[in-house]
Amino acid sequence: MPSRTYPRSLLFLLAIAIAAILYPTAAGSQTIEAARGDRTNTRVTKNGAQYRIDGGQTSSDGANLFHSFEQFGLTSGEIANFISNPNIRNILARVVGGEPSAIHGLIQVTGGNSTLLLMNPAGVIFGSNAQLNVPGSFTATTATVIGFDSGSFNAIGANNYSALIGETSYFDFGNAFPGAIANAAHLAVNPGADLTLLGGTIISSGSFSAPGGNLIVAAVPGENRVRISFPGYLLGLEISQISPRPGSESRYFAAPSPATLAQLLTDPDISHATGAIVSSNGEILLTGSGLRVENGDVVISGYSPEQNNPHPTPYTPHPTPHTLTNSQFPILNSQLSIIAENVTLSATGNITVVESQLLSTGDLNLLAGNTVRIRDGSISEFANNSQLSSPPGGGACPMPNAQCAMPNSPFHAISGGDFTIQGNNQIDILALNAETGTEALQAAGDISLISDGLISADARFRGGGDFRVRNLAGEPGNLLSFYDPIISAQGNVSFGNYTGASLKIEATGSILGGNITITVPDTAIVSSDPDAAILSSSPSLILRSGVANLANPANVPPEAIAGGTNFFAFTDQSSNGNTVVAGNLSTAGGPVIIESAASLAARAIATQGGEINLSASGDIDIAQTLNSSGGNIDITTSNFLRVGGTFLSPNGVEASISSGAGSIAIRHEGSTNTPFIVGDATTNGTAGAIATNSASIVPRFEVPVPPDTFNQGNIAIVTSVPDTPTETSTETPTETRAATPAATPAEPAPTETPTELAPTPAQPVSPGTPGEPAPSPTPAQSPVQSPAQSPAQPAASPTPAQSSPQVLLENIQAAPERAAAIANPAIQIENSSNQFTIPSRSTSRIAPEVREANTIARTITTVSGGYVGQAIDAGNIPEAAIFIDTLFTEKINRYINEDVKPNVSSFGEVQNKIQSISEETGTTPAILYTFARENQLDLVLVLPYSQPIYKRVATAQREALLKVAQKLRREITSPIKRQSTSYLAPAQQLYDWIIAPLEAELEALGIDTLLFAMGDGLRTLPLAALHDGEAFLIEKYRIGLAPSINLVDNRYRNIRDAEVLGMGASEFANQSPLPAVPVEIANIQENWSGKFFLDEEFTLDNLRNQQEEGNPFAIVHLATHAEFKPGKIGNSYIQLSNEQLALDQIRELGWNNPPVELLVLSACRTAVGDVDAELGFAGLAVQAGVKSALGSLWYVSDRGTLGLMSEFYRQLRTAPIKAEALRRAQLAMLRGETRIENGQLIGGSRGEAIALPSEMAIPKEVFSHPYYWAAFTMIGSPW
Repeated sequence: MPSRTYPRSLLFLLAIAIAAILYPTAAGSQTIEAARGDRTNTRVTKNGAQYRIDGGQTSSDGANLFHSFEQFGLTSGEIANFISNPNIRNILARVVGGEPSAIHGLIQVTGGNSTLLLMNPAGVIFGSNAQLNVPGSFTATTATVIGFDSGSFNAIGANNYSALIGETSYFDFGNAFPGAIANAAHLAVNPGADLTLLGGTIISSGSFSAPGGNLIVAAVPGENRVRISFPGYLLGLEISQISPRPGSESRYFAAPSPATLAQLLTDPDISHATGAIVSSNGEILLTGSGLRVENGDVVISGYSPEQNNPHPTPYTPHPTPHTLTNSQFPILNSQLSIIAENVTLSATGNITVVESQLLSTGDLNLLAGNTVRIRDGSISEFANNSQLSSPPGGGACPMPNAQCAMPNSPFHAISGGDFTIQGNNQIDILALNAETGTEALQAAGDISLISDGLISADARFRGGGDFRVRNLAGEPGNLLSFYDPIISAQGNVSFGNYTGASLKIEATGSILGGNITITVPDTAIVSSDPDAAILSSSPSLILRSGVANLANPANVPPEAIAGGTNFFAFTDQSSNGNTVVAGNLSTAGGPVIIESAASLAARAIATQGGEINLSASGDIDIAQTLNSSGGNIDITTSNFLRVGGTFLSPNGVEASISSGAGSIAIRHEGSTNTPFIVGDATTNGTAGAIATNSASIVPRFEVPVPPDTFNQGNIAIVTSVPDTPTETSTETPTETRAATPAATPAEPAPTETPTELAPTPAQPVSPGTPGEPAPSPTPAQSPVQSPAQSPAQPAASPTPAQSSPQVLLENIQAAPERAAAIANPAIQIENSSNQFTIPSRSTSRIAPEVREANTIARTITTVSGGYVGQAIDAGNIPEAAIFIDTLFTEKINRYINEDVKPNVSSFGEVQNKIQSISEETGTTPAILYTFARENQLDLVLVLPYSQPIYKRVATAQREALLKVAQKLRREITSPIKRQSTSYLAPAQQLYDWIIAPLEAELEALGIDTLLFAMGDGLRTLPLAALHDGEAFLIEKYRIGLAPSINLVDNRYRNIRDAEVLGMGASEFANQSPLPAVPVEIANIQENWSGKFFLDEEFTLDNLRNQQEEGNPFAIVHLATHAEFKPGKIGNSYIQLSNEQLALDQIRELGWNNPPVELLVLSACRTAVGDVDAELGFAGLAVQAGVKSALGSLWYVSDRGTLGLMSEFYRQLRTAPIKAEALRRAQLAMLRGETRIENGQLIGGSRGEAIALPSEMAIPKEVFSHPYYWAAFTMIGSPW
């Protein structure tokens, strides 16, 4: 295990390396001098302390101005004044003399609102007195080329300036070791402007301020190109290697050898610096630790006015009643190291952030090719002697001499959006903020820790969305922490295994983890935490899901202003799945406390003397055993308890639950209908005995009711008894019988069962039990047991049903890295044994919103073996098709809490529907069902006029299939890969698995329309982007997504002359604006009749009123945000102008009577890897009551959405079916027919031009990448 050694304070390395006297020799001798003889015609005129810079060359459109300097440096008090005019958008300056630019004065632009780009391959230094006064954005880079679409601005040599029009699109670093950038200043740009530093190595003890704009600090490797996405797009970088191509116009140039950071530090005038030394071989070493700062690193330290010239603009809270004061929020007492809307720190090597305060109103990304190191200076000396493999002995305070005090410069990072930390090889966080206990890392959105190596996180985390620990493949990653690991999330928390100190996790959603091993108490916790006494006194585990009010509220101003930027407020993004799922849980003597607002599932729990306290509103499922070895065990469930394993307890019995010297209390809701049985864990009970040192209840024993409390020594089992026993109506036994694993739906005699069963405690063995009545157990048991034998369903015996939770939890324990198992338990359970759900046994007493959101409870009520697999294996493919469709129908029905009756009951009826549609539309459709089993993929193709075709794909094992599906979506949506074809490999693999096995039949039968009915994990697959090596699937077929044929309204209606109800909003209080919406609505209005409303008229009342006016619209178009989120259907929503319309309210709009033909949501997004979110997307048309729905799987750029929607409505006038109109619109984007050109949207094959608003108008953009078009999916009827 590598040593976790760090300097006393990395602050000194950074501050000294780049302090005010950085490279003073150069600063003292440097001046600003125009380049000699390169025909750029830059003029430099010095007047006192000011340099006037004018002249230069411009591009042919006059928008870009170019300057060239022999050297460029400023001493303290000097000013470099670039003269601009209103027509100049960008000023680009290069330094060709081969010396680093040492800037200790002011750089400004006057006369225009231009951006400024400074390129010096030799290096750039900003001393502590350096300042910026630039109206636009500012970039400093040691690149050798700044690229445009029309050519390149080269650092060395001649340039064709007139050809360099438009915006910069890339930076080439031609040197093998690019020059360094050092900053000791407060570099600030105006609100809304961007600030970018691109170099080979970047080190900063200063600060950066870009409020409302983007900050990018990136260390780029030599001989590589970096692209930065266009403004308005998701912020991202793409770095790729480029081979030199001499003689080509696009070649990049190498500049004279740049000064390395080590050379800067060896200057004699800064040799007094004590924070770092330069070794004889040129390495930079941190004093006291020997840790190297290498080429490719980014290092950020805390900005301190005592060390840096106090020119910064301090963070000033907006004076509203909701703003926290500085005393409430410690970060406000210090200067911020970084403040911007979106922040990206990127390094090919390491990212080291020490004693810094980072604040973003949008996303915050720390992305390192090697390691991300985060440090709070209070622990530096302790860190010198700490090993990652073990904490200090005896649970001592992590501070030397037991001083657990917070330093003057703690670490804080707060993101108003998502917060991503990715260290490809390692993440190492040690930021305790010990004095206040505030969360060092906070985000209003998701927090993600991503690494293929060790993830060590000694810190508190607070997220307004999900908290995830992942590896680079997107699978759950393992977590290690020995100090203060407290995680609070207003969403779901998911990770692989955990090892370390006492762990506390609270989430408003679910908690999904692997094995958790607690070895030591949390000695670094502060007493302000409500659970501090528990966590600090013993190795403890606390997990709470579905928490309404988190115990650790964020110390973040709900709304504040910094440089004119509105900062975020935390919003509730709970998934409301609310389950807790984990593997083996163990503590070294401390308690395990788990509270779940839904279900609770674990493989095994052992505490070595600590108490076990479990509480759940749904089922509690323990696959193996509960063993406290002396601690009390207390279990409360509002439904059933199942403990499925046994071990040899201290008193010699095979027990499922054992407490040693402790007591055991179990409270359950089985009532008289589902008694608790010791010896049967099928429904409600334990597989083995319940034992303490002084008492035991051994199998088989049915706990008698009444009384409601059964005592056996220090074991108590409490059964909730209904208030009115007469409520045992005929419906109750029907549900009970239907859900018994071997029961059939139609049992003739269940009505008499409850009266016989209710008072009957069938207990063949009950040693030590007080005198119990023995009312003939045989008659009482016979109605229960006989159904288990009567149906010819051997797979439906109680044993497999009992093993269901074991299958799930065994997989979590053995392979916690499996994304499907962690991200959604229902996926793993269903496909490990090919199960589907039948009516739930006696769960009618549980509220639907609890029962149906509970993925674990849902899977426990399944039949193992699977009728689908049986039918397929028996060769009965028509029956298998009906079983698959029934399975998918049932899933959607449960999720949307509707009981949509099947409209087909035989394979012949399915074919008749397809035939009818084929005749009416002139198309040749087919339905393709995909059913993923653990070791194979089953494909069933249903055709209109022949028997179905079945293909087995043995190579598409479920785990591999889901991984590739997730990878395809990642590759398509990654902003840094927008210019690449990295998506082709997964797209071709999925084509080979899903389409290629049936390709010959599809071509021979002339199939032109494919309606996909997909299983879990595949419903949000961008099907249009599947690729055969030559063409995308959308180029060959019309494509639609159906939840099931039973849930599709197949009646055909021509809507070419239909009226449209169009509504949309462009501005939102808490979401990003959609500036293209007014153009989108206006374009539809221009070509279609109907009614159209924008912004404040886009209300729920108006939506209702328009449909109730007696002239229902056939098409409803909503141009707004929509989210399909994890958890129950009410979590997903459509954003109106002033409120959110939850999907479980959408039926109130009356779109189902008569049914709306087409609902269009032009800006929606679906959560990745969550079955509930998938069901919400796939079931959109069903829930809305419409025939067809068009939505997107992810947010597409505003311009891209406008392009697709404009072409879609144009094609809808002539296309035979809706799916064909969508296909034509997608092909127009793929082929470059729909594009941005000269600030206008060029639409499709007709080439019609649509003027864009100024904030969207860019010179050129093409939409051929699948990111722009593959997300859009026709749901429900494609006809």
